[in-house]
Amino acid sequence: MRAGRRTTNDERRTTIDLRIEELVLHGFSPSEARRVGSTLEVELGRLLGGGDPPQMLAADAEIASIDAGRISSPTTAKPEFTSAELAKAIFGGLSHGQ
Repeated sequence: MRAGRRTTNDERRTTIDLRIEELVLHGFSPSEARRVGSTLEVELGRLLGGGDPPQMLAADAEIASIDAGRISSPTTAKPEFTSAELAKAIFGGLSHGQ
C-alpha cells in the first residue's frame, strides 16, 4: 500500500494518495468483487475526507500492510454493505497505526 499526504498552498486542504495494490475477497463472484472495489473506493474517500488524516498518513510513507482485522458479513449481504465494513476496518487500521 502506498499512502501519501501533501499539503497544498491552501493549508486547509490536504491531498491523500492511497493505492491498494491487492484486496483479497473470498466468497464473491467477479462482478460482486468489482462492486465491492468500486464502492470501497467511494467509502474510503468519504472517511478520509472527513477531517484530520489518520495517524499513519501523517507523513509521506509506504505502508507494507495494514491489519484491518477480519470482517464477516451475512451471505445475503450486498457488496455495498461489505464495502462499508471494509472501509471502516481499513480506516481503523490507518487511524490506530496497526
